[in-house]
Amino acid sequence: MGTRAIVFPPRSASLLTRLAEYAVALIIRGLVRVAYRFRAQGLEHVPAQGAAVLVCNHISFVDGLLVGVASRRRVRFVMDHQIFRNPCLSWFFRTVGAIPIAPRHEDPLVFERAF
Repeated sequence: MGTRAIVFPPRSASLLTRLAEYAVALIIRGLVRVAYRFRAQGLEHVPAQGAAVLVCNHISFVDGLLVGVASRRRVRFVMDHQIFRNPCLSWFFRTVGAIPIAPRHEDPLVFERAF
């Protein structure tokens, strides 16, 4: 199977990109809050600005959505490059700012760009 290039969004997003990101975030927040009742604890430990690492233990596929909804900050997710390339979901992952990563021996370019 041939490799396809992963398109990384530009550092300064256009107005259209920001609007799409905002719309997707609103929809996700609404759906998650309707479907799940959860309580976030420990948010005071997440700094208001600067770098932070949030780690999910992946009890379910919804973990990432719950972390994103609970956080007051924009959360960017690191994910496997092969899942990122899924034709049905790739647009969504790019819109929410997911960062594809690959093992260096599989795809050195994706590995380097992730960092």
